[in-house]
Amino acid sequence: MTAGVVDLCLDPNNPRIMYASSWSIRRTPYSLESGGPGSALWKSTDSGETWTISANQGLPKGTWGIVWSQRIPVNSDRVYAIIENENGGVFSSDDGGKTWDAQSKDRNLRQRAWYYSRIYATQ
Repeated sequence: MTAGVVDLCLDPNNPRIMYASSWSIRRTPYSLESGGPGSALWKSTDSGETWTISANQGLPKGTWGIVWSQRIPVNSDRVYAIIENENGGVFSSDDGGKTWDAQSKDRNLRQRAWYYSRIYATQ
């Protein structure tokens, strides 16, 4: 199974700060396996020169599928993520990704997230 970056989110107030979402996926003509050790939410504070996995405090444990992230234009510390996982859903951080709080764990938001789910933040 391979992983690649599927989403990139820039801080509108500081372009050196970026978030990237990686996704482990294996697709054959008759199947799709979503999730694996390469699925993660990454953060860079130096314009992408180096990356670290975002702190998982408050995020679901175990294997993740696809992850989407979004920043709030008026608040650089507010980050949202939607995570495909048995205990996934919509999560938010008010401290630049150090800690996370679940906003919704509705199954409709996390099932088949690779197919039709995106998150957009406006405020």
